[in-house]
Amino acid sequence: MVGRSPVAGSLREDYLVLVVQRAPSKQHLLNANVPDPDAESEESTESAPAGGSEAAAEGEPLPAAALGSEEPAGGVEAVTEWEGDDDFEWPEYIGETRERKPWLAVLMTLMSPGLGYVYLGRFATGMAVNIAFLASLSGFIILWTVLKFFPLPPLLVLMGGWTLLESLLVHDLLGRIRRQRPYVLRPTNHLIVYSAVLIFTFLVPTYLTIDWSLRYVWQRTWAGSDAMAPTTVAGDLILVDRTAFMRRSPGRGELVLIDEPESNFVSAGMYFARVVAVGGDRVHMEGNLPWVNGVQLEQRVHAETEALTKALGEPRRVSESESVPVVEAPYGVKVKGEGEPKYWYLINLPTRPVIEPTEPVSLADRELFVLSDNRTVSFADPNTRQGGRVIQREWVVGKPLFVLFSVAADGEYRWDRVGIRLR
Repeated sequence: MVGRSPVAGSLREDYLVLVVQRAPSKQHLLNANVPDPDAESEESTESAPAGGSEAAAEGEPLPAAALGSEEPAGGVEAVTEWEGDDDFEWPEYIGETRERKPWLAVLMTLMSPGLGYVYLGRFATGMAVNIAFLASLSGFIILWTVLKFFPLPPLLVLMGGWTLLESLLVHDLLGRIRRQRPYVLRPTNHLIVYSAVLIFTFLVPTYLTIDWSLRYVWQRTWAGSDAMAPTTVAGDLILVDRTAFMRRSPGRGELVLIDEPESNFVSAGMYFARVVAVGGDRVHMEGNLPWVNGVQLEQRVHAETEALTKALGEPRRVSESESVPVVEAPYGVKVKGEGEPKYWYLINLPTRPVIEPTEPVSLADRELFVLSDNRTVSFADPNTRQGGRVIQREWVVGKPLFVLFSVAADGEYRWDRVGIRLR
C-alpha cells in the first residue's frame, strides 16, 4: 500500500496560489518523482503504476484533470517550478504612454496661450492661463480708456505683451516636457477637447472683446484726402478714441472725427477736422484766417516747422510756392515771445486768400465750428471738405490719436508715419 506524500499536497496548494499571482505564460508544470520521507523509497517506486512512471520519465506535463484531485493522476506527485529571478515583479499597468512633442506644444501655445498646458495634461492650468490672458486684454482696454496714453501706440503694446507672454509659456512648457517622461495620456488628450478649448476659451472670447472695444472704445478710419495735411495725409489709417468725449465736449484746437449726415455740403460719411470755436463763441473767417470772439488766432512760422512738416508728409498745395506750414494756437492760449505756444498744431496756410470771408456766426451750446488743417483749397469746394463748417456736437465720433498704418497712392508703404501721435 502506498502512502500519500504530505510534500506533494503542499506543492499542489502552492501551485494553485501561484496560478493566481503569476501570469500563466511564465509558469511551467513538470512531472517529477518526489520522495516520501515516511515510506521506503524502493517500496514506493515499486508500487507506483507503470503508466505514471513512463509519464514521469518522458517529462510530459501533468493532465489538467489531476490539478483538482487530491491524488495526482497515476500516483505521481505534482511539482511547480519558477524558472527565473525569484525577486522579479511584474510592472503595474499605468495606462497608454506617448511622448509629448516639443514642436507641437509650441505650435499649440502660439494658437492659444493655455492650449499647450492641455496638451501636457494640465487642463486646469490651461484654463487658468486663457482666463488670465483675457483678463489682461480687458484690463489693457480699460487702462487705455482711463489713461489715454502709452509710451508706444497700443498696437505695439499688444504685440509686445503677446510676445513676452508666449516666450515665457514656451520656456515653461519645454522644461516640463524634458522632466515629464514617460507621459501617460489623459482623457483630455483628444482633438475634440483641444478644438473646444481653442474655440470657446480663446478665439470666441477674444473676438468678442476686440469687437466690443472697436465698437465702443476704439475705431480705425482711413484718411481719404489731404484735407488735414500736414497732420494726416491720404492713406493714413487712424486710430480713434471713441470714449474721449463721452463726458465732455471737444475743446478749441482739438482734432475730431465727424460722422455727418448727408447734406448739400457733404455726402454721408466720416471726415477729420479741427475744432476752432465751441458753443457760445462768435466766429468768422477773414482772409484765410479764423477769428474767434473778435481775436485773430495766433499764427507764426517756427524754426522747427519745416522739419516737422517733412516728418508728417507733404500736403497738397495750391502751387509749389503759394503755401507754407505754420504753427497755429487755439483761442485762449497765450503766446509769449518768439517761441511756440503751450498748445499748438500745424496747419498748411496759403500765402494768398483762397477762402472767402464769412459773416460772424454765434454758436449755440451744442454747436461747433470746425476747420481743416490744409487751408489751400477754397471753402466752396465740397469734395475736399475744406473751410469752416458749423456742425452739431452729436456728429463727433471721437478723437484721433495715432497713425496705425500708412500707404501712398502708388502703393508704397510709409513706415516712417507708423506710430505718429496726432495732436
